[in-house]
Amino acid sequence: MGDVINEVIEWSISRGIHTQTPNRNGYIANKVEELGEYAEATKKGDLNDTIDAIADSMIFDITELGKHNLNPTLVLEEVLKVLNSRCGHWDCDMCKFIKDTSEKAKKLWYEPDYINNCKIGSSYCNLQGEMYFLDE
Repeated sequence: MGDVINEVIEWSISRGIHTQTPNRNGYIANKVEELGEYAEATKKGDLNDTIDAIADSMIFDITELGKHNLNPTLVLEEVLKVLNSRCGHWDCDMCKFIKDTSEKAKKLWYEPDYINNCKIGSSYCNLQGEMYFLDE
């Protein structure tokens, strides 16, 4: 998956998107637009358009993380550490994982440090058509 994420970052760089200052309102507006497209597609039962809306939303997430100087692959790895440290159960009625919030369970929770563990470093670097993240 890292290669695809790197290609998205390269696409973002080629269009100057990565140099834009993170903008909360713009990001939210784009996400809401994609959620609307997702809602319409699922309502119509159009799987292709449903997937398109999900994928477009993912592109916004990847580029936004890049604007914050974070490596999206490392962010996902950090999130997985969080998820894997939690106990709980799936609630079919709520369509949601309900985490165990007991003190015993909380002691096992991994506390993510996205800033220190996922930072890209100085910049993106494109060498011979390959994308690399330069870490400090």
